[in-house]
Amino acid sequence: MSPVPEPTGAGLAAAAAAEAGSPGWRSMLPAEFSAWRAEAVPGYAASQVAAGRWAAEGALDESEREHQRLLPQGLQTPGHAFFVMTWAGAPAGHCWVADQVQAGQPGLYIYGIEVLPWARRRGLARYALAQVDALARERGLAHVGLHVFGNNAGARALYREAGFDEVSVVMRKTLQPVPGGLPGQG
Repeated sequence: MSPVPEPTGAGLAAAAAAEAGSPGWRSMLPAEFSAWRAEAVPGYAASQVAAGRWAAEGALDESEREHQRLLPQGLQTPGHAFFVMTWAGAPAGHCWVADQVQAGQPGLYIYGIEVLPWARRRGLARYALAQVDALARERGLAHVGLHVFGNNAGARALYREAGFDEVSVVMRKTLQPVPGGLPGQG
């Protein structure tokens, strides 16, 4: 899911010029939030289905309910902030954070970081993590948390390199049908 469209025309020229560019960080604009949300709801549903957490049937409705619960006032929902990562001024991804209290300590929770395909492998995710850390430190917060799916090895490695520790691991084993069924079934 990408919060802003891939660059075209002048944006594509800016992206091409960005090869030697630098990262940036700014608040998300209302139109960007609308575009982000339109892709976030089905994207989150697909992620939950792919992870085996939700059935495909009803996943889109469940995702819509979850986004409405978390963001009842959209971009203006208190305690939530949305940022756009840029590369040489061109929108290159997004980051969503929210206030979180854990074990009685205030912190930030990263709901999502996503770098657009054309801007990947430039250190933008690492840059976004540093920006979130700086925001938390400026506010005197005690921690930064996030969730990552177990099958996302690249993100897990990045988060470990950035100083995150795994605090909970959920595991699942998929069972294959037993030929002839289980004893006592029939």
